[in-house]
Amino acid sequence: MRAIVGDAVIFVVFGITDLSFGIRYTDDKGDAVSFINWTSPLQIGNMPLLMWSIYIMASWTLHFATLFVLSIVPNILQRVFGLALGSYYEERMGEYLNYFRVLHKRITFTMWNLLSNVLWTSFVIVPDWKWKRDLGENPDTWYWYHYVSKVLLSLFIGQALWVGEKLVTEIIATLFFRRAYKDRIKLSKQANSVLEKLAVSLTPRRPSHAATRPSGSATPLPSSGINTPRGSAAAAAAAGRNASASVTDFESAAAEATANVAAKKKKATGITRVGNFISKRAQITLNTVAAELNNVILDPNALSSASTIPKSQTAAHALARDLFNALVADGADELVVEDFEPYFGSRHEAKRAFKLFDKNASGDISPLEMKAVVATWAQEKEDIEHSIKDIRSAVRSLDWMLGAVVMFIIFLIVCNIFQLPVASYMSAVAAVLVPSTFVFGGTLKETFESIIFLFISHFYDVGDLIAVDGVYFTVKSMSILNTTLQRGDGKLVYAPNSVLSHKMIDNVRRSGHMSEDVTIKIALDTTEAQLDDLRDKMLAFLEAEAREFHVAFAVVIKEVLLAERALRCQVTISHKGNWQPMGKRAARRNRFMFALKQALVEAKIGCPDSAAPESAEH
Repeated sequence: MRAIVGDAVIFVVFGITDLSFGIRYTDDKGDAVSFINWTSPLQIGNMPLLMWSIYIMASWTLHFATLFVLSIVPNILQRVFGLALGSYYEERMGEYLNYFRVLHKRITFTMWNLLSNVLWTSFVIVPDWKWKRDLGENPDTWYWYHYVSKVLLSLFIGQALWVGEKLVTEIIATLFFRRAYKDRIKLSKQANSVLEKLAVSLTPRRPSHAATRPSGSATPLPSSGINTPRGSAAAAAAAGRNASASVTDFESAAAEATANVAAKKKKATGITRVGNFISKRAQITLNTVAAELNNVILDPNALSSASTIPKSQTAAHALARDLFNALVADGADELVVEDFEPYFGSRHEAKRAFKLFDKNASGDISPLEMKAVVATWAQEKEDIEHSIKDIRSAVRSLDWMLGAVVMFIIFLIVCNIFQLPVASYMSAVAAVLVPSTFVFGGTLKETFESIIFLFISHFYDVGDLIAVDGVYFTVKSMSILNTTLQRGDGKLVYAPNSVLSHKMIDNVRRSGHMSEDVTIKIALDTTEAQLDDLRDKMLAFLEAEAREFHVAFAVVIKEVLLAERALRCQVTISHKGNWQPMGKRAARRNRFMFALKQALVEAKIGCPDSAAPESAEH
């Protein structure tokens, strides 16, 4: 419709005016002349306004035709692949076509420049118009319409190179985001879905499943009084009523809007029906494109829909406490998979949700375990969002650098198109660039190394606990050139990426189960029976603490120290999980060390003087 309206305005302003008051249809003798020999006093550059209106109308129409065609071609192509080869190839094709959809407007403008150039050549340059002959056209002379053609060609080439640069940037960013964050975002959304279903337990009408659980002494956590059935029954019920009312109001409004549209359609006739049809098709196309773009992992708010996951550690602890109190059966101390079943469609789905909380695969979930998992999800969501924002900022910087290179290439090409003395320009540019390499050469090298380190190596993300040269840091932010790290004492360290790229970096968050070695010195007269007694006592402790430790213990005698009358022994603390939450790691280690001290005392194993334990992690 915009194309039709625009064409009408252009033709009325230029075409009809020239046809009515300017075009000369006859020669000096009064004989009719052919269209190619028409001339007019109403002209721009000796080209009649009618000719201008025809070209502008055709170019204007080509713009909207190209916009519409290129918007439906990806969907048609993807559907054809799906019908011919199956849904898998349809999805794969959709991933590649997403690049096209993201750059849809830029590609449309590029194609429009190309078509406008072809139209100008075929409509203005090639035909032997009389108004051109009146200019005294000479094949060896360049006239203004030749320069217009060169300008259109330069616009096309420049836009094509610009689209190529944007495509390279999009490919780098998309592949990086998929490799780095796709699985983490998927897991966060899965966790959010589980929390949404379990949140039903916070309403007063909770499914009963106490009969499926063994009885025992109940030790529920104290409720925060905010979200538990006892603390927020009225609030939950009110929220439910408000939600139902909102849904009802929305459905009523939607029904009324549908009725209004139907009434308008009955009245629509002629061109109105055509306009409605085109508008509807365009809206469907835009909706499809929007849905496809949501699959591209470039959105800094990719987890904004995961609203059930708390935004702070305090809220996470409160939600975990309330969920545990709402889900745990009467007389039980832990949650089992049967407690999840009433809130999921099948037992299999309930087991999958249960495993998200049961990190140590013990078959039950303790209050502390649930609190730790929900807190981890909250921290993970925050870290992902901050990482994506930082990386997007780095991608923008990369885009600017590539854009500067493309602009320089476009400058050279345009100079060649207009036959400008490029050599003299390049001499001047070289005179500036060569000395600059001595000033900026190191910066350019450092920037290139940082880009490789950030996008290719990618050793860490925001929120990760890492160790550099044996010192632990938490990653606070990332950019093209620097990474901001925070030490355990709270001090911020600004580390150049070019320096970090040459360091050995331990990433704790990405690690699996971790362990550490503790070296102790025991008395030289310690017997094998005493060591066996120590091992039995520690295995009993580890079985009782199976949620936190692997049940494995051994004492390895590393060295006999005759001068100190001692045996240097090594024991290994096998943690379940990594040390990303350093506070939990310290608490687990303290419990192990106290248990080891008590076991040594009970096994009557003595220690030589000044035998402080040593530790080494791995």
